[in-house]
Amino acid sequence: MEFSEIGEKFEGLTADQVYNLAKFGKEILEINGTVTLARCLLEVVPTLMDDNNYREAGCIVLAIAKAAIELDHQCWGEHKTLLGLTGVNIDDYCYGLKGAQEIIVYGNED
Repeated sequence: MEFSEIGEKFEGLTADQVYNLAKFGKEILEINGTVTLARCLLEVVPTLMDDNNYREAGCIVLAIAKAAIELDHQCWGEHKTLLGLTGVNIDDYCYGLKGAQEIIVYGNED
């Protein structure tokens, strides 16, 4: 994708803003990847929701977990690993994917 296309998709953002947004997202994903990030966030939500003082925080955590799950679904939908879709290689460390960028599903010939 050319930067002009990125500019169209993120209408109104400057190149620096897109870079900073991408850097922020990459740093978050590099912590644990999509699956572990979503699982860990979902584990803390019940505790947050039980306390009225933290309900807003619980809603924010749920929204972040949902975004991580959607990114994981996008990976599977496009048959790409997290590395292939985003350039983040945390799955290599967690699952030993050896730099794989595509998901190959065997026995699922359509």
